[in-house]
Amino acid sequence: MERYLIAPFDVLIFGDGKPFNAGEQHNREINFFLNPVPFVSAFNKSTNSKVGLNVLSLYNEEKQEFLFPSPFDIGFENDGKVVSSFLKKSDGDFISSEKIEFFVKFNTDKKMKAGGKFINTEGLINYLLGKTPEKNSFYDLFDIITNELTAGIEIDKNKRTTKEKKLYFQPFLRFNENVRFFAEFNKKLKKEFLTIGGEAKAVKVFKSDKAPETFFEEVKERIKEKIQKTKLFKIILLTPTNYPPEINGAKKIAQLTGKIITFSGWYNIYKENKKLGGFPTRLFKLIPEGSVFYYRLEDESMLDEIFNNYWLKPRFYIHELPYFDKNSPIGFGLTIISAVSLEGKDE
Repeated sequence: MERYLIAPFDVLIFGDGKPFNAGEQHNREINFFLNPVPFVSAFNKSTNSKVGLNVLSLYNEEKQEFLFPSPFDIGFENDGKVVSSFLKKSDGDFISSEKIEFFVKFNTDKKMKAGGKFINTEGLINYLLGKTPEKNSFYDLFDIITNELTAGIEIDKNKRTTKEKKLYFQPFLRFNENVRFFAEFNKKLKKEFLTIGGEAKAVKVFKSDKAPETFFEEVKERIKEKIQKTKLFKIILLTPTNYPPEINGAKKIAQLTGKIITFSGWYNIYKENKKLGGFPTRLFKLIPEGSVFYYRLEDESMLDEIFNNYWLKPRFYIHELPYFDKNSPIGFGLTIISAVSLEGKDE
């Protein structure tokens, strides 16, 4: 595997995935999430081949730590206090469209919110072991990026002039100078600079000797031991997915998901490294990163296979072209596995 740190030179754009008409709309929204598509597209173009992406995260170069989306079963009170959660058996009054046996309950009666933050390596390790991470393990989104509002106008490519009444405003994202993207690809990149996204923003690419799995490897067996005792585990999304797949040897008993992401893109067609054309994809409804799915282990002999498939692997999705190809993962559905608490107390 080839590992890289990717540093934006200026700002990046992350659209909200919805159709945009500059003549009718004057403000284009953004929705930042760990989207692998711009990175895979840039690497495909640079290498003239179809590149698979295995891991995508953020990385704090100053503190030498990976940053991951905070799981939605971690809450935060108004003063920033971290709130743990546990599974509670559902009763007859609990209504859901899913056949859910349990629901997630937080250890607080105060107002709180979940999601919208990033958790560092040490904090995520504690969480995976069933412990409550420290407050300083988390980053607010504004610690990582700031929005910069920029004016734009649509261009008539045939006349090479601006179009009348096509002025709009577009937020761009500027990353903290210490924050990088981390990406693990299955092919080597020979260039030091790339352009990312439809706006072709320049980024610098650095070879990296860091790998998330090395930080988490020492706790993997401890997590397995806890799962063998409780027969419960949870899968945490580190990048979005389209739908949770069926897992052999396990049954889903609860879930806690964030607001659905509306997403679409542009798919290019190549033949013998020559671009033949392209087309916009349909709209996808994505389950956001940080969402948590709880399972009961029904066949203990399948535990190793479950870890092989979903421990820092981009496989947690159902087959749906072009972005959710079971034969060629591009980074969606990246997950990790955690122990589960039924009592709501740290071990």
